[in-house]
Amino acid sequence: MIKFTREILTLDISKEQFKKEKNDALMFAIKSGQVIKPEELNQMAKSKLINEKVSEFANHLRENQINILPIGRPYVSILENNENLKANIHLIRYDLEEILKFDLKSVKIDFKENFPSDQLLNDVWEDFRKKRPVYKDVLDRDIIEQDIVLVDLLATKDGQTIHKQDHIKLQAKKSDTFSINNELIGKKLGHEFSFNDPENVFWTVKIISAQIVEVEELTEANFEPMIEENINTIQELRNEFESNIKKEFAGRELLRFFDEYVYKLIEENQIDVAQEVIDETINNLAQREMNPNGLLANIDSLKNIDMQNPMHVEFIQSATFYAKRSVITEFVFKAIKEAVEIIPTQEILENELKFINKTINNRSENEIKFTPDKVMDILTKHMYVIELVRMFNPNLAQQFETLLRFK
Repeated sequence: MIKFTREILTLDISKEQFKKEKNDALMFAIKSGQVIKPEELNQMAKSKLINEKVSEFANHLRENQINILPIGRPYVSILENNENLKANIHLIRYDLEEILKFDLKSVKIDFKENFPSDQLLNDVWEDFRKKRPVYKDVLDRDIIEQDIVLVDLLATKDGQTIHKQDHIKLQAKKSDTFSINNELIGKKLGHEFSFNDPENVFWTVKIISAQIVEVEELTEANFEPMIEENINTIQELRNEFESNIKKEFAGRELLRFFDEYVYKLIEENQIDVAQEVIDETINNLAQREMNPNGLLANIDSLKNIDMQNPMHVEFIQSATFYAKRSVITEFVFKAIKEAVEIIPTQEILENELKFINKTINNRSENEIKFTPDKVMDILTKHMYVIELVRMFNPNLAQQFETLLRFK
């Protein structure tokens, strides 16, 4: 079994040091006009001392990150918290020599790919052809729901630019929670407007143009060549349409392969996962399930977990699996990276961004997630998984490369 390492750093603050930190916290509170309780003062001082040590620890790990795989964040165990402060700060990691011991080909996986049949492609094409979306320019009215809006986005926080994207398409949509898509409704063409989101990020949005989507049956009579896409016939349009379908299927199948691989690793118990990581995942996920419809309905603390309750057992099992899957996913990517170095070319990145803008942005509410850096990260991971596939089935790996347009 591949073993993790638990590195422990002990924080031992004397009574005098702890008292000084509390005095500093009190002076800061007085200067800023805060009214602070003794227990809050104690917590502020404790948090500052621990956070400083955690930062030192994290910097040390970053310097050695090439040779290790840190998992999660540094975990803190308070040992004493009275007049003095004593705590253990520990981090879970896998050392490079353990990672290199792992044989990526040792997993017993029997994956059967499921690419679209010719019949399915024909059926999907015919459905598209009979209900083809046609985009017509909005000229003399405000933006309404369902319009496809071309915008420039700029997001800043504390005076710093944190997101900038030009000429992306967003669909105007109503929503119960905050969304830029909702903010577009009622705005005028060429209008520039600003607002703060719930996380106090300041957004500036410039509307460049908008289109309305209408549906019509595509025929030879109404087909118009698509000059920018170099599509001059209905057959060429069908070829691209089917190529896009195959690409999306291939992406899903590649993900399914990786999911099956990781599941088998968990099942075979080849990689040891620290209990701290599992416990933290259980704590984080519990908050989502402590509601009338959740697996932990009618309890407000993990102390009240009842292992005779099937729903509670299901929660613990699913949270444990989720923790192991997250850790093992990181481990496998690190192991592949040690075996082969992959950097997607600029051409592949640009083609993927064009594909996303043409096929995904027009139907997703989360388009602004697809920044070039994010897409580059996704492409890199896809290529790493293809290298994993190649270890088991070189022909299938080549199919993935072709369908995903990496070759």
